[in-house]
Formats: sequence, structure tokens, C-alpha cells
Amino acid sequence: MKITLIAGPLCLYYARGGEDTPESLLEPILGWRRFITPQFRSAGVMNPDWNEDPAARVRVLTVEQTAYWSLRLLGAYDQCPMLPRPQVAPESPANDPAMVVIRDHFLKTRMPHFHACDLWLPVRAAEPVEVQTPTEAIKPVGSVAMLKAEVLQLGKRVLGCDDAAGLRMAAGEPSRSPLERQAASFAAELIELCDFAMLERVPIAAGFDGVEGGV
Repeated sequence: MKITLIAGPLCLYYARGGEDTPESLLEPILGWRRFITPQFRSAGVMNPDWNEDPAARVRVLTVEQTAYWSLRLLGAYDQCPMLPRPQVAPESPANDPAMVVIRDHFLKTRMPHFHACDLWLPVRAAEPVEVQTPTEAIKPVGSVAMLKAEVLQLGKRVLGCDDAAGLRMAAGEPSRSPLERQAASFAAELIELCDFAMLERVPIAAGFDGVEGGV
């Protein structure tokens, strides 16, 4: 299985593989943005605005789930230093001991935007904001800037890397474990995706096997 992260307007994201066009979904997405504005204002984001132009640039990042889970596990073991970190991602990473420890406390970890969210907006919110998403699910929505910051800080703490270039180098170092190399590679790509999203002022949404992840 793979995970796909799409940096682009949400009207394009939700139109993927369906009968709706981005243009037909534009007004509903703009209405959703107005709907969630009070919650974001309560979190200190006075104007949760982003680019919903259907013609906006889009970037897609597709990675193997082993890479995705390697980074999540690196973050989980950073939160649980008393546990021995595996060399590779296990077959059932969601049931890994460190993931089990933090499973019910994603919002209280060092990486709440990464662990708790599958939708990130190009706004500066210190903590994820729980809202009703366009699919009517109630879940935390994160910040692109904070997602990047969390991944960068993890790379510095655990891998000794200061930026995406350093993480790419770490991904090719044979002295590191397979889990560390895969985590470093995905972290570098995710940071660059965040840079694109912030530059274009577009959200990032995640899905599995090319199917929307329920955001």
C-alpha cells in the first residue's frame, strides 16, 4: 500500500476520481472555510485563508507506507526513549509498542500536527484545530508550517540533520538503520512538499492507495 499527499486546492482534491468537477466543488469548499473560521479564530488564526483557485499549481507526493510508518515510528520512539527502537518498520506498525503508548495521546505528543492530522492548511496555528471536515468527519486539522517544523525538529533531535538536504544525505548512509534511512527520505520529501504548499498557499491532504483518507 502507498500513501499519497496532495498539495493543492481542496476543490481539486475532492474532485479526484469522482463525478464532480473542481469548479462545482469550489463554492462548497469556500462555504466550509467560512464555517470553520470561528474555530480557527478561537485558536488565534484570524483569517484562515488559502488558495482555492481550481487552476492553482498542484504537487503530488506518493510514498510506500513503510516510509510513512518509518517516520511515524521515529517520532513515536522519540516520545518513548525507554523503549528499544526497531531497525525496520514492523509488519503491523500501528500496533508497535511505541505507537500503542502514544495512540490515544497524539495531540499531546511533540508532533501533534504530524501524528493526529491528515489535512493541513497553510495557516499558522500552534495546535491542530478540531473541526468538522468537508466529509462531515470531526477531526483535528493541522498547520502546514507546524507540520514542517515538527518534522525538521525530529530530524535534528534524532538524526542530527538540519534541513531537507541533510535528511537526503542521511537516507543514503549505510551506517543508519533501514528505518532511519526510510524515515529520513520521507522527511526530506515532506519538508519540500510543505515548502511548496506554503509558497502556493494551498492545503495538503493525505490519502491511502490513491483514495482520500477521509478528510
